[in-house]
Amino acid sequence: MKRTLKTVATVALAGFVVASCSSLNKMKRLEKNIAYKVTPEMLEAKGGQVDLKIDATIPAKYFNKKVTLVATPVLKFQNGGEKAYEPKTFQGEKVQGNNEVVPYATEKTVNYSGTVPFEEGMRVSGLYVKFQGSKGKKSADYESRKIADGVIATATMVNNAPAIAIGADQFERITKEEQEAAIYYLINSAQIRTKEMSSKEIKAMEKFIKDAKAAEDMELKNIQIQSYASPDGPMSFNENLANNREGAADKFVKNNMKKNKVEEYINGLREIEKEERIRLYINSVSKNMPIQMFVYLFDIFKQSTNGAIYKPIPYLGDIRLFIAEDTEKIVFHRSEEVINFWRENCIGDVTVIMIPGNHLTCFTDVNNIQKLVNMITEK
Repeated sequence: MKRTLKTVATVALAGFVVASCSSLNKMKRLEKNIAYKVTPEMLEAKGGQVDLKIDATIPAKYFNKKVTLVATPVLKFQNGGEKAYEPKTFQGEKVQGNNEVVPYATEKTVNYSGTVPFEEGMRVSGLYVKFQGSKGKKSADYESRKIADGVIATATMVNNAPAIAIGADQFERITKEEQEAAIYYLINSAQIRTKEMSSKEIKAMEKFIKDAKAAEDMELKNIQIQSYASPDGPMSFNENLANNREGAADKFVKNNMKKNKVEEYINGLREIEKEERIRLYINSVSKNMPIQMFVYLFDIFKQSTNGAIYKPIPYLGDIRLFIAEDTEKIVFHRSEEVINFWRENCIGDVTVIMIPGNHLTCFTDVNNIQKLVNMITEK
């Protein structure tokens, strides 16, 4: 009897050990189901640092309740080196600890952000996540697929160190001021992304240009555009890419300056008295038009525009819809479109009645007017 119990106990213990290892192996096998979103999509070196943000969506029934998982983002270089970011620890629901808890039954998105100093080997590299899972005394190491490429390092090629000028005295009749703004492109692309158009550097550049044009003691001399491409790849390809990027940046700057001129013009109109502003409008159309006529025509245009975009609420009663028979000379909408419009906005019945004349003559022709009156007064 004792031997039987001992054997059963030993078998049960072995089954427990297998189950413990199995949970870690399952997480390793199903890691491919984790969805990663990396920001930026192509890692960039800025100010000597490579910043990183990862949003990882962990599916339901992936994270074992008794597992602790240490995740470490790693940049692997093509030359064999690597650089690890700071690790972050996650834990299952039944683990005693102060780490971020990942539920078993439901999906959860976890967040990570970190930075490492730029190294030359990062120019051609890939981003991976190394995992070290543990459950009790058992552990398992595994690694994600590549989740991002790195690293755009064009900014490191620009020398921003100021030159030192030595002279007999420190007096300068003309003080030179400069403002720089960098536009970062995706790899092998010359398209300027929306976020680059509204970056802090671009906003600062726009303000610098506006202030220079407005100041009496400043003169805007020139705007210089320089373009670079990564040294990786064929020389001819990189030259064409750099030229395309320069063309895109030049077009962006010119369009921006045109937009600023329009804004300046509109802001200038706001400062003018209303009557003088109307006079400027009239002069651009016809110098002989009286102000009263312009105001009258503008009011008609405004009311017509408001009517064109008016959205009526549904009508609960019945509608008699009068439509001119002659639509050849003056047509604003096709008759079937008008009929369908009112049928969609009427809860009751829509009765269509055709009237003689067109959009104008149904009201200006005496015979047509009498027929229309008779139709309206009919019950």
